[in-house]
Amino acid sequence: MSWVGRFTCCGSRAGTGRALSPLIGVVIGLSLLGGCQALRGSAEPGSGPADGGQMHLSPVLKRMQSAYADLHAGQFISLADFESPGQVALFRSVRADGQESRRQPALSVLRSRDETGAGSLKFRLDDESRQLRFDGVRSEDRALVRDWTGYTMLMMSIRGSSEEVVLRVGVESGAEQVLRWLRTVRVGPGWNLYRFDVASIGDFVDLADVRAITLEQVDSSGAVDLYLDDVILADNTEWTLGTDAGAGELYVLTRGRRIVVGARGRFELGFANGVIVSWRDSPADRVFGKAAADDVTGLELGNLVDIGGLGPWPIPLAGDWAQRTAQAVSYDDPNLFESWGAAALTTQEVVSATPFRVVIEGQWRFEVPAAPLGRGETESGTETGSAAQRQELAGHCWRYTIYPDGDIYVQVASRAPAGGWAGSAVGYALGLDGRRGFEHVAPRPLDATSDPVDYVLLARTGSRRGDLLWAWPASQRFGHQRGFCSVDGRRLAVVVGAVETGSRVATAHLLRIWPADIDGRVEAESLAGDYQHPAQVTIDAGELVRDAPGDFDGDGFNEAEGCYELRPVGAVLRGLVDPGEWVRFGPIFRVHGSAGQQAWVYAGGRTVKEIGRDADGNALFRLGPLTGGALTLEVHLRPEEDGG
Repeated sequence: MSWVGRFTCCGSRAGTGRALSPLIGVVIGLSLLGGCQALRGSAEPGSGPADGGQMHLSPVLKRMQSAYADLHAGQFISLADFESPGQVALFRSVRADGQESRRQPALSVLRSRDETGAGSLKFRLDDESRQLRFDGVRSEDRALVRDWTGYTMLMMSIRGSSEEVVLRVGVESGAEQVLRWLRTVRVGPGWNLYRFDVASIGDFVDLADVRAITLEQVDSSGAVDLYLDDVILADNTEWTLGTDAGAGELYVLTRGRRIVVGARGRFELGFANGVIVSWRDSPADRVFGKAAADDVTGLELGNLVDIGGLGPWPIPLAGDWAQRTAQAVSYDDPNLFESWGAAALTTQEVVSATPFRVVIEGQWRFEVPAAPLGRGETESGTETGSAAQRQELAGHCWRYTIYPDGDIYVQVASRAPAGGWAGSAVGYALGLDGRRGFEHVAPRPLDATSDPVDYVLLARTGSRRGDLLWAWPASQRFGHQRGFCSVDGRRLAVVVGAVETGSRVATAHLLRIWPADIDGRVEAESLAGDYQHPAQVTIDAGELVRDAPGDFDGDGFNEAEGCYELRPVGAVLRGLVDPGEWVRFGPIFRVHGSAGQQAWVYAGGRTVKEIGRDADGNALFRLGPLTGGALTLEVHLRPEEDGG
């Protein structure tokens, strides 16, 4: 199967929920970015990386730190600030054949970012000078810093003329076997600040051996004069939760343009553009400063997710999609949503982050009101329209509820435009790295047991190698699944479906990524069955909440967040939890109306000590694994001001 790149979004401000960038739908290919925040430290431009820690900053670097929020929290290095003439020799203009042009870039003091200095680089792109290369070839005493592994963000400012220009920004690594990352941006009048996620660049190039940064005009329609200033590498990592997390405990941070969520020693997820774009096993906690251990394949440090993202991706399906003779499902083809709009605004935010669970929400909104496309990373390119207006746009919303035991509950909600979906039904796809040894294990026929269980298991042989279990509520009953692999073997996808199309389509999903031994049908059926056939909860004092958002069938179990919904009467709740024939792997309960109150929870007469809170302050608690007979459950509430 051969795929084109996914819808290629710009990024979002990680952890802020603020807007981001209009995406250039069919133009950009395979380039995804993600979130942002602040930094510190530095060195002379073009001379090498900073020495870390708090160091004395020159006046130029102090001005940079004041001007750019990403430089407030960690180490950064100025690759070029054009405050000295010698830096110009780091750049050169080349023709289409790679030879140097007659006209070379020059230092300019007429145009600069005044808040950071007095100089910039003036360069022309035309039929003769097709590309500006930052590679240090012409310089005798300076060089481009090659090792980018300690940084999370590449920043640069480009000044456009009166007409908008489409540029392709590139990063190259390697001398003999050149690897390239490309990103298309639009440059409007005035200064435009661009912020590129280094981790996303690292999906395509060797960050330890970067050889060049390139700028070239796309679909050249004549000569254009541009100005470049403040090319910076920064580490803008900021922690939200868990700087001292112990084994199995959650942590959250922003790094580059990504939100990172992990459970120490178990897994780590990276979010960009509102979706999961990286999943890594975490056997030795790189993020906490320990060297990671490789396992038998030598690949375990790498991203397990398809380069475009994990999903679940909602996609329109043709009526015959499930037939083996039908055309392969190109689930990431931008043309599938061509009628929804030429651009999409992508956002992501941390809804809540506690040691009990983390909730991330990401949105894509198509048909963005008129604004310069591709300028989401610029100073002027921000959110368009009110929050209410954006909610009414066609698009997709992913809401991820992540627990430290490796359960990720996902609600995917889509709002179609007036023209509707491009197919007769809606399906969902997951994308993984096909080189990581995943095998698609098919479930037994649905009629093989009295309580049928349906799921997708993508398993890998060997110890400490993360497997992926994908399940959905029994009420959704996806009837078919198909697996695909790209011609080069790099991309693996599984598509399930289907549900009816409509102006609004919402589904729930369970992604289980830990423990790392879900290797066969026995384990998969047990975990999926726990989700698809909830325990029987009988309430004597209080009630089951059957209308909570995310409870798709009104049975009191929230499929989108993985918890049973309870409401006490007065300040007391009593009931029974009957696990039935399934093992219950740590069932989770939420107590509505408990915000601002202390909660005492007893299960089988024993105190439940681990009590968390959701974003609204309602109490959450987890029981140990349940099997066999019914267990008594009691909850007592008391206002916080009453004390213990």
